[in-house]
Amino acid sequence: MVARDFLMKRLNLLPLAFAVLLTSCMSVGTEQPRIRDTVKYSTIAKTSLEGQQSVKGRLLLKPPTENGYIEAIIVTSSGKEMEARWPEWAKKSSAINPSQQYDIEVLTRIYKEPDYVFHDILRVTKDNQRVIDASICNLHKIPMQRQIEYGRSAEDYPNWFFPHQEKYFPHDGNAYLCCGSGISHPTWKCAECRRAYDAWAKKHGID
Repeated sequence: MVARDFLMKRLNLLPLAFAVLLTSCMSVGTEQPRIRDTVKYSTIAKTSLEGQQSVKGRLLLKPPTENGYIEAIIVTSSGKEMEARWPEWAKKSSAINPSQQYDIEVLTRIYKEPDYVFHDILRVTKDNQRVIDASICNLHKIPMQRQIEYGRSAEDYPNWFFPHQEKYFPHDGNAYLCCGSGISHPTWKCAECRRAYDAWAKKHGID
């Protein structure tokens, strides 16, 4: 059952339209936000940009979903709310005080056809001290690279692999998909996690 839960978190089974409807931190048909340091990805949609925006406000973390995902609500001083995905590995951080103001860097993806906006928490700081940084590998404590995930068929791996992967190389840059198919998204890749995955794959005869 544990292995199945890890696998279901990794599977990318829903077509894009259903993912848009079911993920509450996606804003459909909203005005395009201003982002900086933009990168264009051509493999996800006809037009898709990813960049950063800075927000100052309080952070409210929702209870985890059945799959373990946590959504954060950013409440600005003007009362505006923005929903963003909390880093999966961070779980519900006890370091976040919902009554305090934080400086928050948000990683925003803008999709076209269909039009929607998706937010991820990138970095949270308080008094110039980092509370959380999603670009740093939580296991190896080194900066990670942003890239399009590499799709692999989950059927090629034994059930025990998925909790093993989560523990020893969680940011290997792979997406473990049903029958090797699905929608590709940007993800974080840690060089050390990737080396650990490659060593495991070579040892077990997986290309």
